Amino acid sequence: MPFDATDAAISACHNRLPVFRKFLKSSACITLILVATGATALADGKYHNADGSRTDDLEAAAATWRNPEFLKDHALAGVKAEYAYAYGITGKGVKIGAVDSGVLTSHPQLAGKITSLTVQGTYGADGDRYEGANTGKWAWKKGDTFSVSGDYDPLINDSHGTAAAGEMVGLRDGKEMHGIAFDAHLYSVNTGGTDSTLTGPSVDYEYFKEAYAAASRNGARAVNSSWGQTPIIIGNYYTVGEMVQSYSHFLNKKTYADSVAEVSQQYGTIQIWANGNAGQNNPGTVVTLPYFRPEIEKYWVGVTGVNKDGHSEYDRCGVAKYWCIGGPTVDIYSTSVGRNGGDYDFGHGAPSDTISATYTPTYNGTSAAAPNVTASFALVAQRFPYLGNSQLRDVMFTTATHLTDARVKNDNADVPNETFGWGRPNMQSAMLGPAQFMDRFVVDLSKDAVVKGHANGTDIWSNDISDTALKARKAEEAKEVEDWKAKKQAKGWDKKFTTVEAQKEVGILRQELSSLLQSLETAIKKQDFASELDAVKKNPLASKVWSRVVASAQYGPYLELYGTNPRYKFVAAGVATDLGNFLKAADIVVAADITAAKETLLAEYNGTEVRTKYLTAKLADPTSYDGGLTKTGSGQLTLTGDSTYSGDTIVDGGELVIGREGSITSASIVNDTGLFTVEGIAAAATVNKGGRLNVAVGGTAGDTSVSGGWAAINGTSGATSVSE
Repeated sequence: MPFDATDAAISACHNRLPVFRKFLKSSACITLILVATGATALADGKYHNADGSRTDDLEAAAATWRNPEFLKDHALAGVKAEYAYAYGITGKGVKIGAVDSGVLTSHPQLAGKITSLTVQGTYGADGDRYEGANTGKWAWKKGDTFSVSGDYDPLINDSHGTAAAGEMVGLRDGKEMHGIAFDAHLYSVNTGGTDSTLTGPSVDYEYFKEAYAAASRNGARAVNSSWGQTPIIIGNYYTVGEMVQSYSHFLNKKTYADSVAEVSQQYGTIQIWANGNAGQNNPGTVVTLPYFRPEIEKYWVGVTGVNKDGHSEYDRCGVAKYWCIGGPTVDIYSTSVGRNGGDYDFGHGAPSDTISATYTPTYNGTSAAAPNVTASFALVAQRFPYLGNSQLRDVMFTTATHLTDARVKNDNADVPNETFGWGRPNMQSAMLGPAQFMDRFVVDLSKDAVVKGHANGTDIWSNDISDTALKARKAEEAKEVEDWKAKKQAKGWDKKFTTVEAQKEVGILRQELSSLLQSLETAIKKQDFASELDAVKKNPLASKVWSRVVASAQYGPYLELYGTNPRYKFVAAGVATDLGNFLKAADIVVAADITAAKETLLAEYNGTEVRTKYLTAKLADPTSYDGGLTKTGSGQLTLTGDSTYSGDTIVDGGELVIGREGSITSASIVNDTGLFTVEGIAAAATVNKGGRLNVAVGGTAGDTSVSGGWAAINGTSGATSVSE
């Protein structure tokens, strides 16, 4: 028989008690929990100084780590790594990987930090590594064998992999510099080439399946890949249409993109990729792969570059913004390989060359940005050893420092944007737990888990936790579907879109071509042309024509990098002059432009059709946007922030504590073997068979329903009911 009571009714019967208590009877059992269970931690409030001593002052502890070795590379302060060190988190015990141009393992700053892995097997298809027009292609045939060590090879490699390694795991020994995760261990896998090796559909599936699998088999939780695609090898990817065209080259055969995706699905490895340096609106195909294959998104991280001043001129996060972040770059100081007295080996040398361990002060681009993110991930992994790799990724994402610029419209600091994604890693915030849930966050914390700074089997998360970005994503994806439906209807494309419709659309685009390019010419002369260039690139026909201008102009390839810099006025002036002369022609459009524009339009239509079908199904699934928490395992997790995530809070095992200063606004469900302790403020709670609820003295809970479980309320609650 159900029992209902309210605070007012029960308190009137017990007004002589100093503390208001309710004892709730359910089925055949009565329980009384008299003592609130508090969170426990070892050396609570104690922080680590660089000399091994302790302090209660976090800022003072962090300051001790900022010695000349730390300050040699601005990336460490950029991600606030010193705060992780103050918590005792240095990457110790964490394994990460790198697929790059080998590592000089004899470098003194990398001594004992690297395990070199050999990639062995047989090529699955004819192919090549393309290293640019000056170097040409390195080709192989199907059936040829390969065996490539992860060590730097002066005949085929350059300094790139060694520089990335130093950023991640370089020793902290009082000399030169150290890596962000200086106590982590790195597994080196060789691409068999240099930084100029460009990924594309010819890169062999079998080679890279073994390369990425080797790192994963050895326990790498994340793998850094600071090499990749540029428009040179496979075309632009500025717009969705161009991006779909680029992706189409990877269809109907196995490529390296398939190999990496399959490895992550098998091992759960996080793949961290450099976005690229071409100034495109989106990253290259490998970074945007989850756009086409949503099932791998949870394993993916794209990295754009963030300069010292917080700006970026690299490939933006674009459609990948929900799995993209910005890593510090420009003038990164790191380990290097010297060739014949230089401080950086660009590769393609001779056997007689002299090789030495050196340092480079100018490691740049998204190649330099990605390792800083991978190393930050390693710190998060040590801090939360009980979380899965995808959850660690989300902690790093949701605690990042939000960044924005003039290119971002209607920016929301709690939602990733198209330029910087989630922002720049922030280890000070990351040490305090997730700040948002992007799906149902299942925490399997056992009583035996060893958590740095806390008693075994316990942890405390003190960030406020929301699901703001998840809600925004749902709204964005719903709008994307509706906008596409409206566009098809307005254009008359709702039945079909063939080359006939594409030809008509090209005719419409052609009408605005001249005005777009004339506006761009004027803007380039003023060295302020971002919006005009964006408009040109978003017009499929104008984009093709503009590509020809860039290719023929003397300074065309340098415009986006240097055209707004007052020091390089001659770049903007030269391109503006060349564009002006180009526009004087009787007809600036050639047949190839029209053909290419039609292909882009067809690719965009077909790709968007596939995507909107996926999004429609996703939006119809009530579990797709469930930003909630599930606690499992026998350990104790305490939340001390003010959490507003909207998904249910489920306790399936162990104990979940809402700390005295904490609160949650979502409903709670306590199941068999679970204990839910409320010292702060909680919303409505349901206690099922075998579950336990303890509202401690001073704690507040909302309406409470006990159905076969146990509850003791020593604080206050809303209406309560007890049933069989």
